[in-house]
Amino acid sequence: MPTLSDVEWIFVVLVVLYALESLVWVRSGATLFVSRWGSFRRRSPATRLTGNERGSLFVSGLSPADMSLICHELPVAISVTGVAAFVPITPVGNDRPARSGEAFAWSDLVDCHANERDVIASGRVVCQMSGPRVASRFAGQIASIAVTSEDERAVAIERFYDELVETQSLNESLAALQAQASMIRRLSFLLLLWIGPIGLLLYYDWLPGKTDDRATVAYMVVLFGLWWTTVGFIWRAHRKLFRGDWIGRFQLVACSLLSPAVPLRAIDYLSRELLSGRLHHPLAVSAVIDTPQRFRQFAEHTVKDLAYPLAPEFPENERAVAIVSHSRELIRGSLSQIFADRGFSVEQALTPPVAEDDESVCYCPRCGQQFEMAEAVCDFCGGRSAQAFS
Repeated sequence: MPTLSDVEWIFVVLVVLYALESLVWVRSGATLFVSRWGSFRRRSPATRLTGNERGSLFVSGLSPADMSLICHELPVAISVTGVAAFVPITPVGNDRPARSGEAFAWSDLVDCHANERDVIASGRVVCQMSGPRVASRFAGQIASIAVTSEDERAVAIERFYDELVETQSLNESLAALQAQASMIRRLSFLLLLWIGPIGLLLYYDWLPGKTDDRATVAYMVVLFGLWWTTVGFIWRAHRKLFRGDWIGRFQLVACSLLSPAVPLRAIDYLSRELLSGRLHHPLAVSAVIDTPQRFRQFAEHTVKDLAYPLAPEFPENERAVAIVSHSRELIRGSLSQIFADRGFSVEQALTPPVAEDDESVCYCPRCGQQFEMAEAVCDFCGGRSAQAFS
């Protein structure tokens, strides 16, 4: 068995590091949007490698230009009567995060605060979120609503739901990211070309002319020049996008200086952190980044999930049931403006499908799967009862 030289082992290690930098762990309760060659318009569904009830491991992209957005979804149900530790919607996939189903009165939420990823109120865990930043922000929002008067609370809650589907800030954040990523994208492609093809051609002496020590020194000078210049632009981009996060900036720059594989995928790191500070409804992200056709598909799935939620539809706590039901109504009302702006028809999205053949007698109203036996249930949607075509 042939053995690899030290230089060949360096190339192998860099390939492995680059592959690891192309993976992302997405915790339950968050949605991943992955671009292709730097454009979300050409995106395809993220490739899931493995996962469990806590989250999933995805391939976030293989080129230096690929970006991924992690959308942190609403982790509980909120209404004027309180908060229920239950996820009211699961518009993407069928992996509703596990919640206790407890109901919290607003008087219990005045001291709501975050401890790492846990949101805690009155000594009880309300929910666990995808990251400390979004947990801290969400806990502050809940506490601020809790201290309002009953008359003002309804307005504050409606404003909270409207912020989930607000698209102007999303457009501004993505525009800022694209502006900062432009030079990093060019430099990372040059760095990848210099490390990979040019480095291999030089090492195996496949370049025209004789490879000597002077050529090797010149190669190394250009390599470190490209590498450190890219790191400089990464530092500048992070400072402009996340001005207050100096710890994250130090960690990113330190890792970039230790391994050239990190700056090759730095755009993906910056994009993953772009939405980490606040909650968004996935449909709002889709409205900003997707083509009209893909947005329509996403909207149809969202509408069906609101009308026919993943079973079990409600928690066992009776008080929490009313909170969850009201929360779904508030979400539907907030999304109506996005639907109206894009000419989307909710009624058309809920139109029953056409039977595939004469043997199909019922269908799942949530996912559209068809069955050949009456009174069937859809296991994919948590055991939801199928509906007859008639």
